[in-house]
Amino acid sequence: MQVVLHIEIKNIAKGFQEGKMHTINLQIQDDIYESIVEKGLDINTKLKEFIYSLVDDNHLTISEKEANRRVSEAVKRYEKGTGEYVNQEQYNIYANKLRDKLIDKYDNN
Repeated sequence: MQVVLHIEIKNIAKGFQEGKMHTINLQIQDDIYESIVEKGLDINTKLKEFIYSLVDDNHLTISEKEANRRVSEAVKRYEKGTGEYVNQEQYNIYANKLRDKLIDKYDNN
């Protein structure tokens, strides 16, 4: 079974032209396709969302100059002792909550 997905690229990454259409050919096994159909999944929408997520992490892109400025400021805060930091236990709690949130987000899609 061959599924053809048409996606419209809209300024989601450097090098793509707005409105230009690209075609992606995807080959999947018949039983997988039948399962998708049985579940009523909109495969085109799901694949579009996945492709957009590959190039757009929902964070604004910053220049190298801006990144260097931010790192320099962080180093200065650390050296002066004016930064706010967490201990390992607090970090682990935060990281686990973030991981669980991401698992929930992507398991439900």
